[in-house]
Amino acid sequence: MISRFDVNILEQIAFMEHRPATAFISNKPANKSMVNMCSRLKVFSWHPDHRVVKPNQVKQMHAAGIRVFPYGVDSFEDFAKMRKMQVDGVITNDPVQAGIWAYNRKAA
Repeated sequence: MISRFDVNILEQIAFMEHRPATAFISNKPANKSMVNMCSRLKVFSWHPDHRVVKPNQVKQMHAAGIRVFPYGVDSFEDFAKMRKMQVDGVITNDPVQAGIWAYNRKAA
């Protein structure tokens, strides 16, 4: 997977015959224009900063067939908030701890 902030790179990849999966990274909230851009470029997923993502943005991306993996999810509180929004996964600096959080939520 190639995950980029730079839309120009994603546009170049979108036209490749045998293209890898791509993701758009963003530190800004999603709006209709961003959802349309992600759809047009056929990105696999949107990777927003966890501090800007809201439930309606997750729903918009999902409605467009785009998965959502917020980054910077490094506390249990942020992890729980993202789970409540029904994101598809998280990007964290502590995957071991995130695995424990996920396991404990399943066991509860």
